[in-house]
Amino acid sequence: MKEIADCDRLNRRLTVLLHGRCRQSSWQVFDVELGDISEGGCCVIGNADRFAQGQHVSLRFANLRNVEGSVRWLREDRIGVEFRKPIKARVIEELAASFGLPETRSAPAGNAQVESGLGSTLTVSKR
Repeated sequence: MKEIADCDRLNRRLTVLLHGRCRQSSWQVFDVELGDISEGGCCVIGNADRFAQGQHVSLRFANLRNVEGSVRWLREDRIGVEFRKPIKARVIEELAASFGLPETRSAPAGNAQVESGLGSTLTVSKR
């Protein structure tokens, strides 16, 4: 399983490919993909134009109840969400075991090759 370098982060992030639903209001609900997750937050891939920094969101993924959070940052096609209440480390480990992307081989500097488990290989850039 691929672990992302955490620099000055509070929690260790794990790379995942996890489908979920995002609720911005009672009438705005749409699909999202999580690219990494930690006890304190996650990275949503795509749909950046639908979010604003500081915005409240409610995420639902795997078998978890709604996870409330706030948009902390936006970059190109990625959104950083900080959870209002941390998810227990045990739950994160279980999610990573079920939906994590194992590293399959070395890649050029700055990138990691990972197998999605769906028969394809993805290149994930390290930032």
